Amino acid sequence: MNSFKYARGIVALSSFVSIALSVYGGYALFSHALFWDMLHGYLGVFEAVSRGDHSIWWAQHNEHRIFISRLLFWMDLSWFSGSLVFLAVLNYALVIFAWTLACCALKERIKAFPHTRPLWAMCIMLMASWLFSWSHHENLLWAFQSQFFLAQSLPLAALLSLYKAHDSNRNLWFLAACFFGFCSAATMANGVLALPLMVFLALIVGMRKPWVVVLCALTALELWLYFSGYHSIPGHGSLSQALREQPIELLLYVFVYLGNPFAWMARNQPGIGALAGAVMVTSAVWMAFSVLRRRKSAALELSLLCFLLYIGGTALGTGGGRLIFGVDQALASRYATPALLAWAAWFVLAYPVLVRWGVNVARNLLVLASVLLCLLNVPKILFQLEWAPAINVQRSAAMLALELGIPDEKIIKTVIFSSEAGLSGSRYAVEHNVSVFGRPPVRDLRERIGTTLPPADAPPTHCFAHLDKAETIEGVPTYRRIRGWAFDPADSSKTQGWLVLDTQDRVVGAVLSGSPRPDVAQALNRSAGRAGFLGYAGTESMQGKVSLVNSATGCRVSLAVP
Repeated sequence: MNSFKYARGIVALSSFVSIALSVYGGYALFSHALFWDMLHGYLGVFEAVSRGDHSIWWAQHNEHRIFISRLLFWMDLSWFSGSLVFLAVLNYALVIFAWTLACCALKERIKAFPHTRPLWAMCIMLMASWLFSWSHHENLLWAFQSQFFLAQSLPLAALLSLYKAHDSNRNLWFLAACFFGFCSAATMANGVLALPLMVFLALIVGMRKPWVVVLCALTALELWLYFSGYHSIPGHGSLSQALREQPIELLLYVFVYLGNPFAWMARNQPGIGALAGAVMVTSAVWMAFSVLRRRKSAALELSLLCFLLYIGGTALGTGGGRLIFGVDQALASRYATPALLAWAAWFVLAYPVLVRWGVNVARNLLVLASVLLCLLNVPKILFQLEWAPAINVQRSAAMLALELGIPDEKIIKTVIFSSEAGLSGSRYAVEHNVSVFGRPPVRDLRERIGTTLPPADAPPTHCFAHLDKAETIEGVPTYRRIRGWAFDPADSSKTQGWLVLDTQDRVVGAVLSGSPRPDVAQALNRSAGRAGFLGYAGTESMQGKVSLVNSATGCRVSLAVP
C-alpha cells in the first residue's frame, strides 16, 4: 500500500505543477486586446443585435454556425462590458467539463475491473494534466475559442448520456442525450455529426425503437436547419477535391491531426504526430472489431468508439478544407483540443490492456507518464511566459491604432489580416466604447487628440522614460510609430497607458507599455522589467521634446526626440 501511496503522491505533484502552470499561464498572458476573428465575429454579433439584426445568431461563421459561442460573446459584452475575463475563465471551465466527462467514462469502465480501483485516482489526475496540456494554448488563451471546447465536449456528453440511457433504461438520460446532441450542431460544423452517430449507436446496440425514431427525427431537423441557406466558403478547399486529387496527403493530414499533442511534445515534428495518429486509428479499428462481436453488451465501448469516429470525421473534414495550406497545418495548436479529448477516450477504451499487465506495472506506467508530461509541459509554458508579453503589447498597440484611426498595416496585421478589415470591424466598437475600446487606457483617446491637458491632471511625480526611436508609417504622414520605455512605480498595471504631449501640453498621441525590457530592469529595478512601450505621436510633435503622462497616476516625464 505504501508503494501506491508514494505513486499517487508523485502523480498528484506532477499533475498539480503542470495544471497550476497552465492556469497561471492563462492569467499571466491574458490580454483585453481583440484578436483575428474577434473583430468581426465577437464584436459583430453585438453590433448586429444592437441594430436589430437577429439573423446573426444563426448566420455562418466560415463553415460553422456558432450560435452558442455567439450567445456567450453577447453575454460577455452585455453583462461584463466586453472585458473578455468571463470568456477566458470559461475556456478553463470547459476543460474541467471535458475532464469530468472523461472521468465519468473511466468510472463506468472500471466497474468491470474492481481489483484496479487503487489506480482510479492516479488515472483521473493524469487525465487532468493531459487535458490541461499547453499543447492547445491557443484555445486556452484566446477568448474567442469556446466553440472549440464545446464542439468536442457536447458530442461526448451526448454519447455518454445515450449509453447511460441504455444502461439504466431511463428517459431522463435519453432527454439529456438529445439535448447535448442537438446543441452540438450549434458549436461548429463537425457538431452535425453527433446526432447521426447517436442514431448509429442506438441501432447497433439495439436501443428502444421510440428512441431511435426520436433520434432520426432530431437528426433530420438538425440537418435541415444547418444546411438551409448554407453556402461554401471561398478560399478553402473541399473534401471531395482532396479525396480525388490528394488522397495520401489527406490521410497523412488526418494522422498528424490526431497525433497533434505528441507532435507538439516532439517540437512539432509531423512524423511523430503521424505515427501517433496511425496508432490511434489502427488500435481503434482493432477494438471496434473485437467489440462488435458482443455489441449488445458493449454500449460504453461503442459510445467511446463513436466519439473517436466523430473526432476522426472532424480531422477528415478539417483536412478537406485546410489541406491546401499543407499537411503541417494540422500541427496548429487549436487542433490539439479535439485530439487531446480523443486520446482521453482512447485511454478509457485501452484501460483493460493497461491493467492486463498487472496493477503494479500499470501503477509504474502511470507515474512515468505523469512525470514525463509534466517535464514536457512546464518548459514550454515558462518559455512562452518570457516572450508572449511582447506579442500582447503589439496587439494592444493595434487596439490603440484602431482607436486612433491609424491604418498602421504592420501593427494591425498582428491582430487581423489587413488594417482596412481591422478599421471596418472595429468602427462600431470605437464609436460606442465597446469592449477594449471602452476601457482605460484606450477609451476615448481619439477624442482627446488635440486637447490641452490641464496642469492639475499631471502632478509632478517621480517616473522614468526614454524614447528610443520614431518610425515612419507607410501611407500615414500624420503620425509616427514610437518605441521606447516608460515606468511609473505607482502604477501596478500590466499594461501602463501614457499620453504623449507636445511642448504646449496638447495631447498628440499615446503609448502602451508592458513589453519586456531586461536592460531597464537591470538599470532601475526588477519591477521595470516590462517597461517597453509602443504607440503613436503626431508627426509635427516629433521635434525637440515631448512629454509622457501616465493616464492612471498623472506622472509626467519629459523626453528628447531622437
